[in-house]
Amino acid sequence: MPTFLSWRNPPQPGTISVNVLGEAAWHGCLNAEFLAKGRKYALIVDEGFVDQLGQKMSVFIIADVDENDCVIELPGESLSAGNRVVISTSEVTDWSPATTR
Repeated sequence: MPTFLSWRNPPQPGTISVNVLGEAAWHGCLNAEFLAKGRKYALIVDEGFVDQLGQKMSVFIIADVDENDCVIELPGESLSAGNRVVISTSEVTDWSPATTR
């Protein structure tokens, strides 16, 4: 099955659900995890990118993959996949000032 990639210019801000595991060893950073396409990813992220009450993390959608997926740029380095991940488009919500802390 062919995969079609269409870059977004400019990238679109959004948020994804995240599970905050606690404070990281670095001041101002959190250990967190999220699901994407059935896989669990762990990352260390600056707490400024995470709405801890709403369990949401800011991301950028940088490309669309086929019809139902997109590539997101993470605000921190995933310990298991780097800083870009393919995720279902339905798992990314539009960013608004109300969704950040």
